[in-house]
Amino acid sequence: MLPYNQDDIVFMECPFCRHDIAATWQTFTINTDELGRQIPQQAQLHTAVLRDKTRATVQVVAQWLKCQNSECQEIVVQILRSESGAANSWIALPKRTNSPIIHQLVTDPFRQDYIEASTILGDSPRMSAVLSRRLLADLLEKYASLKQFSLAQRIDEFIKDVRHPLWIRQNLHYLREVGDFGAHTQQDKTATGPAATPPSADPAIINVDKAEAEWTLKIIGDLFEYFIVAPQKDKEMRAAIDKKLADASRKPIIPLTG
Repeated sequence: MLPYNQDDIVFMECPFCRHDIAATWQTFTINTDELGRQIPQQAQLHTAVLRDKTRATVQVVAQWLKCQNSECQEIVVQILRSESGAANSWIALPKRTNSPIIHQLVTDPFRQDYIEASTILGDSPRMSAVLSRRLLADLLEKYASLKQFSLAQRIDEFIKDVRHPLWIRQNLHYLREVGDFGAHTQQDKTATGPAATPPSADPAIINVDKAEAEWTLKIIGDLFEYFIVAPQKDKEMRAAIDKKLADASRKPIIPLTG
């Protein structure tokens, strides 16, 4: 979301938690130039770069702020760059600014692990998937009471329980196989023909690609909604209905017990 003004205060969306916050940018100061030489303290880096055999003036400013949302309070860093009068800016921290929205009901350690797995997705899809697998195991332990030793065993038990939605169980069924490829060495059996080599004691690693790691994060987001967000929203709605009935002096609804 683009920054906007309200009562002379500029607001923006925190790239970590997606809450609206005041854009209270503060400027970093620099003490050296681009070659590391000492200069009087200043807020901008002034230098020049070669463009089509001519030198273009470049100015760079680094700014930071702290998210005012009490559930976040992350540090955000912004870079402003101007070259020959043309200016642009981008968020340098967090590295990825298009992380999926995480509902405020999702708290640490789940929130922080999800942000970290999302942040490293572009640089290391496999490590992102490994972190997501740990997060998934913790979710299944806390919210589905599954305490089996391995994640695959926890998923097996989860998908056997037909009380859970089929689409979630189906996705976890596939994710279990992708996860096995990502976390363990597997023999690639697709090679055939004269050039094929027999199985060795050192099997090749079949890596998780970016799309698969991103899908893992999407499934975890679905589980956040299923385990945490939707039950709380439903609870609040039932409480609102109970209050409405009580205010109207009507008979209360007796909750189901099983």
